[in-house]
Amino acid sequence: MIDSYLKVLDFLKRQWPEKSYIENGVRKDLRELIIRELAANIAVHHEYYSSLPTEIIIYKDRIVATNPNRARFSGPLDLDTFCPEPKNPNIRAFFNVLAWSDEIGSGIRNMHKYLRIYSGARPSFTEGDSFVSILPMLAFQVQDKYPLYLELAQITEDKLGVERIEILKTTALNLEFRDITNIYDLALSLIRKWSINSQKLHQLRFEELKKVGGSSQKSGELPKNSTLIISDLEDSLSKKVGSS
Repeated sequence: MIDSYLKVLDFLKRQWPEKSYIENGVRKDLRELIIRELAANIAVHHEYYSSLPTEIIIYKDRIVATNPNRARFSGPLDLDTFCPEPKNPNIRAFFNVLAWSDEIGSGIRNMHKYLRIYSGARPSFTEGDSFVSILPMLAFQVQDKYPLYLELAQITEDKLGVERIEILKTTALNLEFRDITNIYDLALSLIRKWSINSQKLHQLRFEELKKVGGSSQKSGELPKNSTLIISDLEDSLSKKVGSS
């Protein structure tokens, strides 16, 4: 286990550039902080009675780790309210002695904290027979493309407000959306992505949106239920503004 942890840590660190961070007057490597927590989480929370393997897949912009799990429920974790549960307390205590992990639940919280500084993106964690961790290590911010997302959601700048627009500008998205400048290409890309990762689009008629046409069409012709695509973005902005 020690050898595996060190090999995983070393391999993952070599895939991403170092970024310095000063915390409590001490210089730290954000990349190592994030990777260390992921590797420790995999070892400490692995379901060793399962025959399923742990998989770590490295993409050009993210890390996806799938770990056999003893699930309490099925679905995504709410990073603000989740309650951690010890799954292998003896292994966790052993890692604590080696200073490879902290108190229970700290791994997910630290990955969330340091990833936001490293790439500006939020990680996602999903409970199930396998525990899936997705860490966006590279992301681009909406910035001056924010009118495109407002148009897609059919929200005016006046309705969203200056404060939320500034938050929207700093929202991090996957690299696959970086070069999209057309509202229809954006809508189709989001639908394809959500149809894989979410069940909430079961009522959205994909073919209807495809028939709308190209960029020469007016945004008013978009199906009204296209607002489902980024309605969660508005909810997220509301939560962020309310907590600030």
